[in-house]
Amino acid sequence: MSGYTFGGGIGWLDASAPDIAAAILGTAVEADAPLIMMEIRHVVGAPLRRERAVTAPPGGFIYHAVGALGRSTREAIDAGYARARDIWVSADTGVTPGSWIEGAPSVASALTPGERATVIADTVDPGR
Repeated sequence: MSGYTFGGGIGWLDASAPDIAAAILGTAVEADAPLIMMEIRHVVGAPLRRERAVTAPPGGFIYHAVGALGRSTREAIDAGYARARDIWVSADTGVTPGSWIEGAPSVASALTPGERATVIADTVDPGR
């Protein structure tokens, strides 16, 4: 069985995520649900409050879900993602954590390698 996270299975969410968490998770509770794993991860914490921290996520939460090909069809998984995305889109920051995408041909909102290198350099060594 191969897993696939695409079509709405991942996103950075803003501070309103806890208010809609039960509704998001409720889209995948049926025994035959095509999504086999769903999480809302809180990522803003102590490391970001440390002096000189260079990491700042685009949102305080990450939504992540995985569907299993073989157990469900790609179409059924995409429909499961769509049901959840209809809810979490209200908290979407518009940025996709591209490194978490599995089975996707591309990630539309992720930075290109050149853009990523520039952002890192500008953050770490702004006066270079």
